[in-house]
This record gives sequence, C-alpha cells and structure tokens, in this order.
Amino acid sequence: MVIMPGMNEGSIVWDAVSERPDIMYRDGTFHGGLHCGETFEVMAGGKWRQARIEYRQSTDSWYLLVTSVCEEFLWLTVRN
Repeated sequence: MVIMPGMNEGSIVWDAVSERPDIMYRDGTFHGGLHCGETFEVMAGGKWRQARIEYRQSTDSWYLLVTSVCEEFLWLTVRN
C-alpha cells in the first residue's frame, strides 16, 4: 500500500465527547471531528475509494457515501 505524500492514514473512531466520528491517525493524533460533506479516501474492497461522510437526521445516524452507501464505518482504514 502506498500513501501519497501529505496524506495521513488512520481509522474512523467514535468521539463520545463530541458525539461524532473522528479519524485517529497512526501516530495517535486525531483529525478533530468529521463534519457532514467532508471527504477522504477509504480502503474498501482492497482499493482506495473516494468517500464522503453524511448525517441522517431522521435516524440520528452517520453514514459514508462511497460507490454505494456504507453503513458500517467505524475502524475502516482511511487517509486524507
């Protein structure tokens, strides 16, 4: 796997304090909370794919838009 220069790799985690997903990078630092419409790449099906995170108010849930909706996203490998 090749990480492009300037890209940080980590995993999506849940921040209980802010009640929103965040990215925990490999060095232990955090992105600072993900917001609706934010884009990054996600490792899915063995390939890096463009993804966007969104929030569904009617069900009070976060989800990823990749090629199709990906409901389960915690601990997916991501880079941005």
